[in-house]
Amino acid sequence: MSLAKKGTKKLVLKNFKVPAKAQTQATSDKWNELEPAVLAIYQQKPVARPLQQLCDAVQTVCVTNNAKSLYDKLKSAVESHLKGEHTRITTMQLDSRDEFLDIVHTLWSNYSRQSQLLRNVFIYLDQTYAHGTAMPLWSMSLHLLSVVFFQDQHFHDRLISSLVDSVTSDRRGETVDTGRLAELCRMLTALNLFKTSFQPALLEATAAFYAAETAQNIQSMPITDYLDYCTRRYTEETERLRTVLTNELRKPLMMQLDKHLLEDNLPVILSQGFEALFVQDDIDHLAVLYKFCDRISALARLKTAFSTFIKKIGYDCVKTPAKDKAMVDELLKFKAKTSAFVTKAFAADTAFASAEKDAFNTFINRRANKPAEMIAKFLDTKLRTGYKECSEAELDEVMDKVLVLFRFVNGKDVFEAFYKTHLAKRLLYNKMASTDLEMAMLRKLKQECGSNFTSNLEGMFKDMTTSTELSQEYKSTTPDISMELTVNVLTQSFWPTYPPVKVLLPPQLVAAQESFGQFYCKKHQNRRLSWYNAQGSCFIAANFPKGKKDLSLSLYQAVVLLRFNDHRVETCEQLQEATGIDMVQLKLTLQSLALGKFRVLRKSSSGKEVASSDKFMVNEKFHTPLKRIKINQIQLRETAEEADATNEKVFQDRVFAIDAAIVRVMKTRKTLKHSALMSELFSYLKFPVKATDIKKRIEALIDRDYLERDASDSGVFNYLA
Repeated sequence: MSLAKKGTKKLVLKNFKVPAKAQTQATSDKWNELEPAVLAIYQQKPVARPLQQLCDAVQTVCVTNNAKSLYDKLKSAVESHLKGEHTRITTMQLDSRDEFLDIVHTLWSNYSRQSQLLRNVFIYLDQTYAHGTAMPLWSMSLHLLSVVFFQDQHFHDRLISSLVDSVTSDRRGETVDTGRLAELCRMLTALNLFKTSFQPALLEATAAFYAAETAQNIQSMPITDYLDYCTRRYTEETERLRTVLTNELRKPLMMQLDKHLLEDNLPVILSQGFEALFVQDDIDHLAVLYKFCDRISALARLKTAFSTFIKKIGYDCVKTPAKDKAMVDELLKFKAKTSAFVTKAFAADTAFASAEKDAFNTFINRRANKPAEMIAKFLDTKLRTGYKECSEAELDEVMDKVLVLFRFVNGKDVFEAFYKTHLAKRLLYNKMASTDLEMAMLRKLKQECGSNFTSNLEGMFKDMTTSTELSQEYKSTTPDISMELTVNVLTQSFWPTYPPVKVLLPPQLVAAQESFGQFYCKKHQNRRLSWYNAQGSCFIAANFPKGKKDLSLSLYQAVVLLRFNDHRVETCEQLQEATGIDMVQLKLTLQSLALGKFRVLRKSSSGKEVASSDKFMVNEKFHTPLKRIKINQIQLRETAEEADATNEKVFQDRVFAIDAAIVRVMKTRKTLKHSALMSELFSYLKFPVKATDIKKRIEALIDRDYLERDASDSGVFNYLA
């Protein structure tokens, strides 16, 4: 700095420079003050000088541009201390793992604390010199520790193996100082040795440990115990990562667990354990299995196992004829189980819901027609009993569940045929529990399959309503009839086909039929009545020696009983000749009258079978406190022949449908290759059909000149107008 004025002398002030030799001496003097403090810290003794005085000494050295010299002296002191510790530890007789780890843990605890104390003393050096020119003091301390101790390969290897062994012991449930283990893992992380040295060794040991343990457990444990074991191991490893190891290890460690606990053993879990979980209704463990498969991206394999299992168990429900009566009940229970698994165990996964649907569709249709028939029979039973066995809400729920099964059935025309047959019996024989219930079921079917499916069924109800009105009109216009007559006038196309049955009616019944026929033909001149007597029923007043009874009978039963007004004893052959009833049906009728619950006739011979020569007479000892008696109508019981007839009717309807479909397609396309025609027909037809059946119908249509084979290519068909 210079100050000068006119007439005055110039004064020059210059910065004071301490000679280099003097600076070195000053640094040496200050280090002499600091070194005892450094040694005291490492020796864990009290520091003689106050901290502020030591910090001032460090600052004095730094402001005189001797920071580097001070840094080097401090580094040398730290290195010297570490070398001494290394010599001391490596010469100790440390035979056990825990003794060795205790020494290393003590070294790290002391050294990290001492390094922090030194940084407090040399804070000015750390902030001004170390962070700008050299390594920060904490980093320098870690670097020296790494160089002195961990470049010693024997020390390095022993520490890593001891730590890995400690983790393995902890996994075995042995007593391990996890706090010490956590501190040493943090040391390795600070020294950048965790990922490079410890992690590979730990992962290798983890793989070996779990490979051996799971190989034993998967063979010895039930599936539920094995899943619990896996859950416990995942929980333990997660907690170990949080408290002992480090989250940096989470991904590679969990990959090892996924591989050995789940991936390697998943085939055994799915093949041997899945069915056990299902049988036990163990939704909780299935949910665990679902989560495990999701974690290893194996949901597709679980879905396949689920589908395979459904097909296996489901087919067992439908394949055995002896179990047909219980088929629908079993399927409903099975569907309830699988649906619960999808919603609760499989988190309502749409892929699993779709697999369930496809599996049901597959196994139900492996046995053609029978499931559709049994579903129709099941609904018939429910619609007969109505609310006797359950509430309205429960019955509605059952019907909805049955319709779910119905959706899986390909042969819906089979269901329609059997449902129509049973509905006809409920209507004609007044076996309905409730008209409202019947109409509710009809609405459900209409919503499910459309109005075309239910048009005939709705027509049957309309016929019954019309018949009631006709009967009332007939009674009002024909007051002089000798008996009360109710006639059900049925539209033939709506109802099942009833074969004509020969029966010789008593004169009074013939007269009643003729009277109604005249009334009806007068009202509907262009219509013709055909009487199906086999479907009729009668109410007869019977005078027994022990009282009068009102009998509710089938027409066959009534015709047989009326014979005993004029004949005291009749043989089976005589009754057959007089009534014209088929012998098989007549014997069943006589069984119901003479061998059933209410025995209004008496059979001459003993035994439950009826012979042609057996004699029958009125049971004069018959007595019951009931005024009105309903004798079971045996013809209501569906026989195997009736079922076969229904199936045959369905088959014939399918033949007509196939013919119509072929003609419709060919009329539109005119010329078509065989493969293209087959493809269109499979997509067009609503019921399952075999290729051989279609080929037969094509040949039949060729014979009837609806189609012809192309002259140049036999695989091409031409439509003939």
